[in-house]
Amino acid sequence: MSHALSVIADKNGKILIENWKPTSLTAEVRARLKLLPSTISETLEIDENWGEPKLSANEKLFGWNSFSILALGSGDINIPVNAIQPSAKALCQLRFVVGTDADKIISSLRDHLDRHGFEDIKIITDNAINFKATRTNLNNIWLEKVERILEEFHGDKIHVIPNLAGSLPNNCFTDILNVPTIWIPHSYKECSQHAPNEHLPIKLLRDALLLMTNLYWNLGEND
Repeated sequence: MSHALSVIADKNGKILIENWKPTSLTAEVRARLKLLPSTISETLEIDENWGEPKLSANEKLFGWNSFSILALGSGDINIPVNAIQPSAKALCQLRFVVGTDADKIISSLRDHLDRHGFEDIKIITDNAINFKATRTNLNNIWLEKVERILEEFHGDKIHVIPNLAGSLPNNCFTDILNVPTIWIPHSYKECSQHAPNEHLPIKLLRDALLLMTNLYWNLGEND
């Protein structure tokens, strides 16, 4: 199992399956990402030697795919026996952006493992959650309107991120209904999202309510 995992991504986190590499890191997206702060968190920094080489930290985080091993299992480390276990399991995840064919992720993995001699590795997708990645065109008129209104309210430039990670069926709006979507987060970097101590400061919540009220009011006022 460990050998099979080593041919999916190398020791520095570079993805080794060509079909898992996105085709959407365009010059336009790169230009937007350059406007973001180089440090996105006061407590955590992205290892510059991790992931796809020659990409900036923000390009790796917001413009590229990442492969993660979430859990490994073989035997019981608390009650070991003097024998090699007959099986092992790995729970893995591919976080991907636009420019990745979601329908070919599993088949590409199967082909890749087979080419490297790991035909005996089984791929189980029974509990997999798979939504297509989305990204509203950065030149969309609604994005321009929202960006202008938010900046007037905030009194300064705001950060526009081309996409965020998350397993959400946003493609129902962008691909099926052909409606552009703009996500406006109401939190902050150190919110510990999904952790037991996830939190949101009251002042930030009040500011977010004022911001959104102003946004909807001005969208109604403008043509």
